[in-house]
Amino acid sequence: MDYGYITSRLQKEDSYSFHYSLTDEEGNVRTKNMLVFSTDKKLDRICLARVDVTESVREQQGLLNMLAYTFELAGFLDVTTDHFVMYTRKKRAAESGAVQF
Repeated sequence: MDYGYITSRLQKEDSYSFHYSLTDEEGNVRTKNMLVFSTDKKLDRICLARVDVTESVREQQGLLNMLAYTFELAGFLDVTTDHFVMYTRKKRAAESGAVQF
């Protein structure tokens, strides 16, 4: 971290944050969020607050995977013809990916 960059950034903003990742002793990737803010501008004091957001990030990734799976199995019902069309990323040799039931 560069002190000059931190002070110039805090002159423009009251605070800022950034994310970073590191590997712990067991080899697991841990995600952190660092908040940088000035506690006393006259004395030029800067505070760094770090929060471990690994579990939150993993939970969000799980929800995104579930959402992607849901859209992968998306089906559409045509009420005018009573046909149900299911779209999937899996392609059969003779079909383009759309299956009618």
